[in-house]
Amino acid sequence: MDASFETAVVFLLGYPGMGKRTVGQSLAELIDGVLVDNQLINRPLLELFRWDGKEPIPTEIWRRVLPIREAVLGTIEDLAPKTNSYVFTNVLTDDAESLDHYDRVRSLAERRGSLFLAVMPQTCCSRRRARCCTSTPRPRRPWRTPPASTGRWSNVVCGHVRQSRRRGLMPL
Repeated sequence: MDASFETAVVFLLGYPGMGKRTVGQSLAELIDGVLVDNQLINRPLLELFRWDGKEPIPTEIWRRVLPIREAVLGTIEDLAPKTNSYVFTNVLTDDAESLDHYDRVRSLAERRGSLFLAVMPQTCCSRRRARCCTSTPRPRRPWRTPPASTGRWSNVVCGHVRQSRRRGLMPL
């Protein structure tokens, strides 16, 4: 960690099933931080549907996730010890809501005086990705991103960084 920062807010981004939670747990332990996995925020609502990742759910659910996310971010900002570092995981899509979420986490780090790092683990080749995503089922979180779509995720993250810069925000 940069010597001028005592805490960090790491935003670990990627597509579903790539191991963000696994990497996030290790990273949180390494920096003595708290893991805020996207499932911490989504799961309370998804459990109400016993969602298996296959059957459709009402799209309205994603708007109802927003207050939960804001409660978590607001609690970190207003109540949590300023000495805590955080590792967030999430999937970003190419839309204004995802850009706002990225900016919200980035500005949270700034207001806390924490180092902000947006990290996207390098994607592997589509052949290896296909093997990784289909070989072992994940209990309770069986959804997967088709191997052919993995290339677009890095473009989405880079696009959010570029748009943040255009807004006058300078993410690391």
